[in-house]
Amino acid sequence: CKTLIEGAWDLVVAHCPKGREAFPSPADIEKLVCELASQKQVEEKATNEICMLINKTFPTIQFNPDCKTLIEGGWDLVV
Repeated sequence: CKTLIEGAWDLVVAHCPKGREAFPSPADIEKLVCELASQKQVEEKATNEICMLINKTFPTIQFNPDCKTLIEGGWDLVV
């Protein structure tokens, strides 16, 4: 039984990436983050969450224009 399990384990390990190939490069990570951040649905969710947090943390702050407009403008600069 032990020999059979060890043999199966070796077959599984043989399919695993070797060395650094298992980790994405910084350029790959940046590309993935930018692709995700460029999705309109993600931008809207993040914008809403940021504005809710700001309003909760600093209820007396007044934005001109509104918070959503300012955050969306900042988002556009970053992405």
